[in-house]
Amino acid sequence: MRYRPSLAFVLCLVPMLATGAVGGWIWHKADSVPMHVRAKSSFSEAFRYEEKPRVEPPTPEQMAETRQVSRELREKLEGEFPILMVEPHPVPDDQNGFLQTYLLSPPPLYQNLRISQEFREMIDGQSKWNAEDAKRLLNEHADLVGTIEGIATLKQRSSSNMPVGYNGFIAARSGKAAAEILLLKARLAAEADDENEAIRLVSAAGNLVDHYRKVESPTLLAETVVILIDLSIRASVFEHVLPALGRKADLARWQSVLKPADYSPSELGRVMRGEWQVTSEFLLYPIILNPKLKDAPPDPEALARVHAARFSSLVTRLKGASLLQLKETRDLLGEQDLSQLSSKSRQFDDLLRIGFDAWSRGFVRASVIMNQYQAALDLLISEKEGQSLTPESPLSVTREPIWGQSFRFDPTFREITVPSGLETLEIQTLKLPW
Repeated sequence: MRYRPSLAFVLCLVPMLATGAVGGWIWHKADSVPMHVRAKSSFSEAFRYEEKPRVEPPTPEQMAETRQVSRELREKLEGEFPILMVEPHPVPDDQNGFLQTYLLSPPPLYQNLRISQEFREMIDGQSKWNAEDAKRLLNEHADLVGTIEGIATLKQRSSSNMPVGYNGFIAARSGKAAAEILLLKARLAAEADDENEAIRLVSAAGNLVDHYRKVESPTLLAETVVILIDLSIRASVFEHVLPALGRKADLARWQSVLKPADYSPSELGRVMRGEWQVTSEFLLYPIILNPKLKDAPPDPEALARVHAARFSSLVTRLKGASLLQLKETRDLLGEQDLSQLSSKSRQFDDLLRIGFDAWSRGFVRASVIMNQYQAALDLLISEKEGQSLTPESPLSVTREPIWGQSFRFDPTFREITVPSGLETLEIQTLKLPW
């Protein structure tokens, strides 16, 4: 069964999704939502809440007026909270995987990839698999497929020196769809008994992940794309590629290709640092520092300092935290003294906190699933070497990363499940492909 994200993963998308020139409008929109609705909503759900009349977004000229003062404040707070600083490492545009992936679906509409509905249903798994239809659709979209493959070969990526119009937002669906196209081609290669080509394409999909992950200022939205593609890659390999290749598959190579990425709390801290950078530059400061916006608070620097202090503390705590601590944390951002803030700034601060705890749960969940797939490959390799698989077999293979317990294995149904205590993460049973 193809992986479908849980509610926690859907909520991963909410922190700071809407950025840039429409920021003031978005804040007004979200802040106008009744409290009984807001208490049960994510930020994006609050943003979509319909009110009458609608509020016009601020103009680009209005936002430009605050750009320099925003930059100065951000640099000042970086001096006070140096852990939030990042070192830019720009690369040429034509070699920048992050930029080129972004350009697959640029503003202002942030549409999904321009593909036919038939092709969309094919890569989403909504239509019955037919290899000939898949080949035809790939041929009909040959230019786009070629562009995606070219981007997936790039080895450099940077979130610095992005083009005018970039506002910190990325089109999540286009990156996910691009990876699914590569995985579709990998499935066809496996069915044609071309393992080398299948490995090349799956590796290329993994390199797309790195375009979102390995930049100076990753964000929660980008990391959500990372998680979804990471899980989709593994689901596709186990459900389609390995069954097509059969038992002759080179499992050691696949184990290397599917090696888990870093899902440690310290890595989450790096994402949170990028989240502060992007939120400050494109969302928060251009709004609160613009005196022409009626919703701007009277104490913008005080609010900005509270925001920076919270993220500085969070990044520091995550550097020394364990996955167990992250799993058991119920308030990721922690409490702060807001008594010095105005009422309007406290309202802003309340909106800035939406969604983080659900997101950290999705991060922990992904780390366990990554190890679950590695454990499955370990078992397949053991079996190929002549060992019989038993309920005790997981004791000698990859374990879950939180407590270090072994996964559970049912040799009759050839299924791997999480150990006791992790059921609340809602991780599906994983079935060995043969």
